[in-house]
Amino acid sequence: MGGGGIVDQMKPLRDAATQRLDLFIPFTFTTFEVYGYKAHRLFEGRFPVSSITLQAMATNSGTIYISNDSSVKPYYGIALKAGASVSWQVTLADILQVLGWDSMPNMIPRERNPDSYNPFRQSRVSIDASQFWVISDLDDQYLTVQVSHLPRY
Repeated sequence: MGGGGIVDQMKPLRDAATQRLDLFIPFTFTTFEVYGYKAHRLFEGRFPVSSITLQAMATNSGTIYISNDSSVKPYYGIALKAGASVSWQVTLADILQVLGWDSMPNMIPRERNPDSYNPFRQSRVSIDASQFWVISDLDDQYLTVQVSHLPRY
C-alpha cells in the first residue's frame, strides 16, 4: 500500500461551507406542586428570564390557574387543564423597542440614554418570572416550569 491520502467518506453528506452562528440558550426546568385554593408564587424575588413556559402535568385531574398577582382565584386567570401549556418570550421587537432603532422609534429614551451611567441599573430586556402566581381547583396538581436565559458575553 502506497502513500495514498486519507479519504473523507463524509464529505458528500456535509453541507457546503457557509458562515454559521450557533446560539445555545441555556434552559432549566422544575416541577411545582400546586395546592388547591392557596395562591403560590413561582419564584421569590426578582428572577429575569428570556422565556418561560408553564405546563400542567398530563396526569393532573384539576385545572391550574395563572395570574400576575397574589389575588389569583380558581376559575380566574389563564386556565391550564392536564397537559396544556402557555409561554412567554422576549422577542426581537421587545429588544429593539428598548434599545432603539432608526426605523422603530424608541418608546423609552431614558432607558437608552440614562441621565447617569450605572452598570447595575441599565435596562435588561427580560421577563420577571417572579410575577407569576398559580392556584388550582384541586389538591396535588403539578406544574412544570421551564425558563431560559440569554447567555452573557
